[in-house]
Amino acid sequence: MILNWIKRRVQLAAVNGIRSDLERFVLSLRGQSPEELGMLVAIATVIRLNLRANGHLSDGVLGVGMPVSDADQAATQLRISRLVRQFQKMNQLSDAAGTMVWLHSLRAFNYPEVRLLGRQMWAELERGFPHVFDAFHFIENTTGQSLPPGALIASQFIPEGLEPF
Repeated sequence: MILNWIKRRVQLAAVNGIRSDLERFVLSLRGQSPEELGMLVAIATVIRLNLRANGHLSDGVLGVGMPVSDADQAATQLRISRLVRQFQKMNQLSDAAGTMVWLHSLRAFNYPEVRLLGRQMWAELERGFPHVFDAFHFIENTTGQSLPPGALIASQFIPEGLEPF
């Protein structure tokens, strides 16, 4: 009985921390212009495609195709969380923000208590969709590197279950 109570308290603390992080992220998105959101969506898209190509972010984790086990979900979430911290340490804050899109999406899948916030996040990101092409053009010109194949189509992706109302 006491172990169940402790376990539930730990779970509630985790959910409250996730909720707080996601609320701050959604609030920061609300303060951004559609053009800024277009850049964030473009960065998040490139990160997702690169992670996917390297086997670090399967479609199943994002609700597309074959579902994955809880252990695979947790491992992916941990890997993405570490990547966010790595980008932050390297002062690559745009890449960190793009990666946080996927971290928060995974959290919204795993914790129904924050699913609505996940939908709100994607509603804000969707405001940037019309500006992704310009953002991709800027990224290519700035980096001198071409984008992953299918990036423009992939930029319109919203994980199933997190579609805005």
